[in-house]
Amino acid sequence: PRRVVECALEMLQILDTQNQERPKELHLEQTCSVHTGNVVAGVLGYTTVAFDVWGAAVNHVSCMESTGEPGALQVSQATWGHLKGLHEGEEVQLQAKGIGATRAYRIWPPWKGAQLPNTSSLQEPLVAEQVELLDTSE
Repeated sequence: PRRVVECALEMLQILDTQNQERPKELHLEQTCSVHTGNVVAGVLGYTTVAFDVWGAAVNHVSCMESTGEPGALQVSQATWGHLKGLHEGEEVQLQAKGIGATRAYRIWPPWKGAQLPNTSSLQEPLVAEQVELLDTSE
């Protein structure tokens, strides 16, 4: 989850940089949300192939994204637990259709006033994340 959060913050930064080069009427806004949970993935079709994911976690993050604040990253309580204090975030209570009342955390990117941590010291192996994603024994 940490790498996904870093990727989302970088995407928001790229969009902000692009907006600075455009006239105000051409600015783009993006809402981003990250949730951690189990999903089922599959490939559909024989001639035209499509990859898709399904599950409660997908529905959860979709509801979170629809209540997000443009320019900020919204993460679920499950994802916030994996970040272990790497980011500052404001706690928000969401009331979203399909998931009801839930707690989330809004992380504002550094150019909006928050501080990003130095994550170069994180040596989390990619294999560990793959095992975590594939482990459905719980």
